[in-house]
Amino acid sequence: MGPNYDNGSMDPMLNVSDLLDYETIPYLGEKRTLPVYEVVLKVILFTVIIIIALVGNLLIIVAVIRQKQMQTTTNFYIVNLAVADLLVTIFCTWVHLVNNLNNNDWVLGRFFCKFNTFSQGKRFLS
Repeated sequence: MGPNYDNGSMDPMLNVSDLLDYETIPYLGEKRTLPVYEVVLKVILFTVIIIIALVGNLLIIVAVIRQKQMQTTTNFYIVNLAVADLLVTIFCTWVHLVNNLNNNDWVLGRFFCKFNTFSQGKRFLS
């Protein structure tokens, strides 16, 4: 969706990102390729971190749900934090890996840029 011109004036509700399509701008910097060992190491480390985060947070949630005596206000708060951490793990961690493997060149498109920023912002509010 491009700019909306009406009688020579711009639409006041137009988003700035509609004016600039960064995907068509050539990259002026030097492209750097990562060595294979670095890619493998990063993928392994991120995978281990994601698995530990998923298992740990799921164990907390299941433990509080299954044990009646653990269903206290404090533990529900901890479950809420575990759910928030689970969502960040699912939606944000792999995005950092992809971004890192592409030398911080954003390759996931406009939607994931906005969604990832929103998700990380919500992490601080939980």
